[in-house]
Amino acid sequence: SQDSMLEQGLTSLGLFLGSGWRVRCDCYDVVSDRETYVFADTARGVAKINFFKIDTGNIPGAVPTCESPNDLDYYSLRDAVWIRCRDQNKDGSYLDVVSASGLSSDSATNITFTDDDVPFRGYESTDPSLGHVGYATDRDSPFLYKIDLSEREVMDDGKIPLNNGAEELAYSKVNGHSTML
Repeated sequence: SQDSMLEQGLTSLGLFLGSGWRVRCDCYDVVSDRETYVFADTARGVAKINFFKIDTGNIPGAVPTCESPNDLDYYSLRDAVWIRCRDQNKDGSYLDVVSASGLSSDSATNITFTDDDVPFRGYESTDPSLGHVGYATDRDSPFLYKIDLSEREVMDDGKIPLNNGAEELAYSKVNGHSTML
């Protein structure tokens, strides 16, 4: 019936239906490999990266990720999806990496940007033109972090003059510059 369909839709959004609260479904970011999959980070009590087939829209599977996925970045040179976590995962990392070519080959990084339990609120940026290097920022830290994507560790950090931190980060392969906000 139309009423039960409406109730199911409201339940999936985490709304109160008179009989109690339901787990809501949040989606934070979507990215694609432009060939086979669209990846979406979702949280319905358990955070996952859902794999959607581009040609059919079907979901062949999902892999777990940190409890606070906030940003996805597809890195074509390594065929991987980098997931920025707003809070540290159980291994103390702010970044997770999932193989884009297989649903069973997820692996977590151990990249930490701060020495305390302050949440990481920045962005990472990868591009094939940068080779094995990526960059990350943190809203509460005046550094640009250089990440070794092979070793999955911070290689270097450079202090950004006259800055308390940068939340947004974008790289342009056209001019080879990064923009931070």
